[in-house]
Amino acid sequence: MTLRMKNRVERWFSILKARTKRFNNNFPSNSTLKSTKTYLEAFITIHNTLPKSKT
Repeated sequence: MTLRMKNRVERWFSILKARTKRFNNNFPSNSTLKSTKTYLEAFITIHNTLPKSKT
């Protein structure tokens, strides 16, 4: 894995962590795998369709 690829993966997980932290109450310990999978799929879809800012 190149450094560039590693940075992309780390940045993606950083974004995921920051956004899911806000929704912590939506994932109680008894949430189902299906509801968690649905949320993650929606998050990824929205994230991939938003315009990317150039940094």
